[in-house]
Amino acid sequence: MTRIHFCNPNPNVNTARIKASTNNPQPEIGMQQFLTLPGRLLLLGCIVGTVALFVGYVEYTLPDFPSGRYPIFLWLVPTLCAGAAAFGIAAWILERVGVKVFRRKS
Repeated sequence: MTRIHFCNPNPNVNTARIKASTNNPQPEIGMQQFLTLPGRLLLLGCIVGTVALFVGYVEYTLPDFPSGRYPIFLWLVPTLCAGAAAFGIAAWILERVGVKVFRRKS
């Protein structure tokens, strides 16, 4: 029977430990590049609010329309504009009171 020996070819290097480099921070992905945590929470709230507004708007106005086929953009465009405006106004208000919403690149 043959035995296999695992050995380190370079005895000066300890391969059992790997140091984490603190000089190279992890790259930021997605919205972390542009928004702080309050900004991401605000965006999430505006998305949920926009979806709720869209559903309510369709349920409120659809019974008044005559039967037929209608493009979804008839309801989607106004609700997306309202959601974007709500995010913009809320972000502006939060920035004015001192809560950072957007990351500034230095």
